[in-house]
Amino acid sequence: MRKQEVRLDRESKTVEYKREMPSNLAAIIKTCVGFANTAGGKIIVGVEDKTLAIIGTSEKSIDYAMEAIASAVYQSVSPPLVPEVYTQIMGNKELIIVEISRGSSPPYFVKSLGSKKGVYVRVGPSTRAASEEYIEELLSIKSQRSYDSEPSPMDVEALDSRLLQEAFGRAPSQNLLLSEKVLHRTTGKNLMTTNAAVLAFAHNPQDTIVESGIICSRFKGIAGREILETLEIDGPISEQITNALSFLERHLERNYRFRGARLRGESLIPQDALREAVANAVIHRKYQIPARIKIAIFDNRIEIFSPGGLPGLITINNLGDGSSHLRNPLLAKFARRLRLVEKLGSGIRLMFESCAKGKVVPPRFYEDGDFLKVVFSYESVKAPTDDLYSIVKNLFAESPQVRSRDILQLTNASRNTVTNVLNRLIKEKLIKRFGKGAGVYYSSN
Repeated sequence: MRKQEVRLDRESKTVEYKREMPSNLAAIIKTCVGFANTAGGKIIVGVEDKTLAIIGTSEKSIDYAMEAIASAVYQSVSPPLVPEVYTQIMGNKELIIVEISRGSSPPYFVKSLGSKKGVYVRVGPSTRAASEEYIEELLSIKSQRSYDSEPSPMDVEALDSRLLQEAFGRAPSQNLLLSEKVLHRTTGKNLMTTNAAVLAFAHNPQDTIVESGIICSRFKGIAGREILETLEIDGPISEQITNALSFLERHLERNYRFRGARLRGESLIPQDALREAVANAVIHRKYQIPARIKIAIFDNRIEIFSPGGLPGLITINNLGDGSSHLRNPLLAKFARRLRLVEKLGSGIRLMFESCAKGKVVPPRFYEDGDFLKVVFSYESVKAPTDDLYSIVKNLFAESPQVRSRDILQLTNASRNTVTNVLNRLIKEKLIKRFGKGAGVYYSSN
């Protein structure tokens, strides 16, 4: 079976390349399990993963794939999985495609390894054994429950009445708080708070969800070796967002002028974009991971690390298109009640729009282990070409891989000028070139 040609891009959460068809299908089976437990994806056989060079496959390999892969995956995985196996022509060469949709009954696992050690997930471009926390999240998806809706040991008296009134009106009744899932009634008729209520309304959520705060750090230079200032932020999510934005504003304001009676500056990154980025990190992070959100300010960029990769079917490629999959749906609802966000699925788009309006480059997103990293660069859109050399060097400092089109999007430079700068950096042994044709990319040494 052949389908129309697809465009190759680097390996990701939903794409994996193999140079040739392996005789042992164990790795393909594990990757299929990882795709089914995460966001679905494709294994493309006949492509070099480092360079994206199209190698192609033999008729013998195609025959073997068509006969063996679907059967091997079906027999080796529980609950059963049936991948779609077909071929595609690219560059006059034939590739084998093994495609798996996201499963509806996770967690999927390799039978021979068992239901604990045999669970795999995709983390960025890698297939990894799932942690206990990740398996719990998959079980929650299967049972249609989420961590934020589960009961917490925190007593209802620990909730801040001011925040509850702000969200639900004057003195909300017990029945209202039960219907809104602020409270949960146990089988023994006892009232308990939910995790989302603790995060949104407790005076100090960190009493029970210890690592639910933010660490903000200002580093000297661009390498992150010397810390100039660090601030640990605790409290409910509204206070975390407010205090983190104050820290960012203090370190990012430039070009001070008097506005009325106060001296105010302009932020290197639009405040609306920063607010959406911080709010997204707080609301959509994976709270099962015992780690804080980290905000790092450098001389040339800001990096925001949020525990947990992109949830569900969301990938780097469809960020900002309105797609939405909530890891913490109850917490997101409380955030809207507290007017911390506008509406679901709009945060990433607002970040892009704010940066475009402020004439700075849009944020870049990376899945780095079981973390999501958002990077804001201070570079202006369409920067003058006489600064191109330093701009490109800074780009490699914040991104492991860069393509020519990435630079063209940021500058007024011609393709020839960009190529000359890249060749200069190669000659100076600061970067290396990989791939051929449309698959060419550059990486720092």
